[in-house]
Amino acid sequence: MEKKKPLVTDELIIVGGRHGELSDKLIPLFSEGNPIEEKDIRKEIGCEIVYLMRSNNDHDPYAIGVFTSSMKRLGYLWVHQSYAMYEWMLAHKVGRVRARICRVNTKYGFMISKPLTPMKLTIRPSENLFLNLDWGNDLPKLQHCRMIEKLNLSMMMLEDALAEDDAWNEDLRLRIEDVIERLPYDLSTLTFVKGVRLYLMMKDSKIGEVRRESDRLLYAMIHRGSPEKMDWWLNSCLTNYFNDASRGPLLKMYECANYTLEQVEALLHQAPAQLFHYYLADRDFFPAHLLYSSLPYELYVRFLTLLAVRETMIKGAGKVLAKKRNQSEKTGCFKIENEFVRQKVEAVVKCFYNGSAANLALIEIMLFEHNMLKKRNDHTPLLRALVAWGIMDRLSVEEMKNIAGGMAYKMHSLPASRHVEWDERAFVNEKKTCEDIGKILTQ
Repeated sequence: MEKKKPLVTDELIIVGGRHGELSDKLIPLFSEGNPIEEKDIRKEIGCEIVYLMRSNNDHDPYAIGVFTSSMKRLGYLWVHQSYAMYEWMLAHKVGRVRARICRVNTKYGFMISKPLTPMKLTIRPSENLFLNLDWGNDLPKLQHCRMIEKLNLSMMMLEDALAEDDAWNEDLRLRIEDVIERLPYDLSTLTFVKGVRLYLMMKDSKIGEVRRESDRLLYAMIHRGSPEKMDWWLNSCLTNYFNDASRGPLLKMYECANYTLEQVEALLHQAPAQLFHYYLADRDFFPAHLLYSSLPYELYVRFLTLLAVRETMIKGAGKVLAKKRNQSEKTGCFKIENEFVRQKVEAVVKCFYNGSAANLALIEIMLFEHNMLKKRNDHTPLLRALVAWGIMDRLSVEEMKNIAGGMAYKMHSLPASRHVEWDERAFVNEKKTCEDIGKILTQ
């Protein structure tokens, strides 16, 4: 098996300049996008020598702040270097490291510095000595993310191309594009280690185009933890992962192994770095906490698998509960409540709702016109009925309020008369949708 060289560098990467105490100077420079060379750094920024020292940060327990001689925080050492610097300072019993800014990439908003006293920093993920590597090691089945597998393959193929190619070519360009595009999918240390290795290979490449692209790869790795990427990962990537898990045999495997929701949650409560507790208590911050926890890939997959099993179990339990409610409870807003009515309502909601409160308002109008609803403008009871019947997923109080508000807004824009009396030119789309809904209800 090939032994990889240690990830060693003498470059210290400074990030977060847009949010530091010199942001008023840096943001205009970054917006121009013109690179700043070493001879112009003092003129443009006002300093070239910076101090690196441990700093408080809600995200990173090993954060290293970067300060000017006037004690203003310029930014932070890149998170993938902060742990190595933290340990270096401890080992050498120093409280600060002085460095000189030698390059500012205004296009991507980061700075490259080098320590005044030469050092070789060995980059590696943070190491939690109390991390239980055996946690969840006997799960019945793991749910791997297909995009992470493709990312892993893309990174290996790019590494081979960088080692073998001696000139810039289209295949090399596409390999770099593939890696950059897929980087945000994985928040484990798998991408961190391989990404840093690729960056160092590209930075030291003999091919000029590859060296220039190394800054873009570095930016993609830095930007991976940005608020917009974290929000995307939570609402798109994780959601798709859950959906894939719910469609496959994952839940069946856990049911056959006699796992209950209580047992799954008990395991999750023991997950590393209080991850499950962040997932429950602060969903918006959860992706960043997962990224900064630097989980080995094996633990990362076990944790996400158990989350997917939990979500699938809860969703399934919700459907069973909705069915029981349908059999035993009255929603109060429908004139007649039976399986035929429920199926008709489900059919039009599945076909026309598509997450639009305005469309739901049109559905409500047609249900009323077809003598199925008691009232025309009773939005919240209708939403509760749809949830109780299992037609819509569970809604929080805020979500229900927002949807009902959107329905009311749409209702106010429509005439109070029946849809057949609406003006053909002003409400052509709404009339067409209502007619289509009516066709399903009368089938």
